[in-house]
Amino acid sequence: MKKISQETVCPLAACPQCSRCLRHTAYLQVRSTAPSMTVVNTELINPDSEGCPYLLVKQCQRIAYGFERLRDAVPRKQLPTLFTRARFGSRASFDRRWHGHPKYGLNPAEQQRILGIFQSLGVDPSIGFDRYQEEEVVVERAD
Repeated sequence: MKKISQETVCPLAACPQCSRCLRHTAYLQVRSTAPSMTVVNTELINPDSEGCPYLLVKQCQRIAYGFERLRDAVPRKQLPTLFTRARFGSRASFDRRWHGHPKYGLNPAEQQRILGIFQSLGVDPSIGFDRYQEEEVVVERAD
């Protein structure tokens, strides 16, 4: 399934999930005022079979910030590989996550990926991240 923008709206009122879908809510809000909008092609989805693949809802997640304690436990000779294996793109993006910058939290999937990297480097993953915070985030398909 191709990921689509969170700004894409859905006009499908017949969908059983429309009452909780943020895409449908957005459509109802902008349909009479927006001169243009990006819309899900309702001809290609069948929300009755396994639910809608483009369902967009708010969900409470435990977001992690910072991994300085984990990084401190990495054997010195393994440190150069950490940035490359983390795959956050730029060094600045890596550093923001490493130091726990407030706008760069790690969702549960990213946490598992990062803990797996540290574990492969010989670090005990139970050390955990520097801090955690419960946050409401927008996610696709939270059935």
